[in-house]
Amino acid sequence: MKLEEKILETLSFFNPMTLEQIYLDFDEDFLLENSNYTYEDLISALARLEKCGKLKSSGKEKSKTWIRVYPKKGLLSRLLGYLK
Repeated sequence: MKLEEKILETLSFFNPMTLEQIYLDFDEDFLLENSNYTYEDLISALARLEKCGKLKSSGKEKSKTWIRVYPKKGLLSRLLGYLK
């Protein structure tokens, strides 16, 4: 499993999480299998997910938190919802 996938699995849609909370929520098996990941890898993965629009961050550098963004519905599903 890639680091980005694990971050998306870990983050909540409702409660923003700090970097420490994200790291503590990773399961032990994932950390043992991927012991080569560093702090910089985690920060860059969070930045990439934020650029893609899957995460939103708030706060300053020291107290920065991330929250998962609920995916928007596509045009087709919205049109089908109006027809029901």
